[in-house]
Amino acid sequence: PWGVHATCRRAIDRNEKSRSEGFEDFRTKVASANEDDIEKRKEIVALPLLELRERLQRDELTAKVALEAYVWKAMQAQSKYNCCIEAIREAFDTAAEADKLWSGAAEKPPLYGIPFSVKGNFFMPGYDCTIGLAKYLDQPKLDECTMVTHLRNLGAVPFVLTNVPQALLSFVCSNSVYGTTLNPLDAARSPGGSSGGEAALLAAGGTPFGTGSDLAGSLRIPAAFCGVVSLKPSQERLVVKNSHGGVPGRGRLGLSFGFFTHTVQEQVELLRLIIGNPDYIDIVPTSIAAPLVEKEIKNANKLRIGYYDDDGFCPAVPCVKRALLETVERLKAEGHELVRFKVPKVEEMVEILYKVIVDYSSLIF
Repeated sequence: PWGVHATCRRAIDRNEKSRSEGFEDFRTKVASANEDDIEKRKEIVALPLLELRERLQRDELTAKVALEAYVWKAMQAQSKYNCCIEAIREAFDTAAEADKLWSGAAEKPPLYGIPFSVKGNFFMPGYDCTIGLAKYLDQPKLDECTMVTHLRNLGAVPFVLTNVPQALLSFVCSNSVYGTTLNPLDAARSPGGSSGGEAALLAAGGTPFGTGSDLAGSLRIPAAFCGVVSLKPSQERLVVKNSHGGVPGRGRLGLSFGFFTHTVQEQVELLRLIIGNPDYIDIVPTSIAAPLVEKEIKNANKLRIGYYDDDGFCPAVPCVKRALLETVERLKAEGHELVRFKVPKVEEMVEILYKVIVDYSSLIF
């Protein structure tokens, strides 16, 4: 109805004004830098995550300085790619408090002072969680996503929320509330979805690491599109509370949560700090109390790996098929056994997928 449309349009306009003010506040906070400061910021945002951590641990950097560098870079990325939906304005207070508590201390939390971005379906107190739907505007959350809470407890500083597709149900990253996110590798292309804003911001150098969720590729697809690293842990390996799952009807699919990083080593380190961590289990007791098995990660045994280049439903485009076959040859060269297989009962699998991914699936089939 037109009345509902007009109400939503006004809510979007109000939100855009508030959102723009938040970004402008961030830009103002980092605007007074001289040439030396700019060069220092460039150096900081170029650091690998683990080296950034070491410099913070050794008091060669402060949380405030690290945050200023990444706010500076993230706002550049936002202007080009529209990857952020909100500036978390308390971030500078959080960094200042971290410096007050830990700067100069012999022992610091493992992620002390490291800024990070938060996927837009994670609850943050005082901020809307719209998942790109205007009807959820002007309903700020009271709770905080448990994954964010744990990372805070480890010393990290959440500083921006990032864009997602409408209702999280797309392999692109666009919605009527926040607009379309572009891919930093090629602005004419999509960064993927649903964690598209996270992957785009990381690929643009605007965050040391990102957070995300994955039901049907929402970590893996943006990572592939943007050239970064992610992994979908097994369902309930990492149980996360206080996040928006999108449309109803997904309870039978394997929802999971994870990270975006530049390297596999960074990915392993972040997963190690949360999976099976006793402090996280105190926050979410339903999490599995088993730590990451790092010896299996380092296991040098050769593997038998299955692959397919045609799923029988949606043929791969030539560039994707080429990349797959290049990967196959690379793995073979490392001594692994690669086995090509045919995906069975494809149409039946697709039907089951649609039945469990949305409500009212009877209207589809």
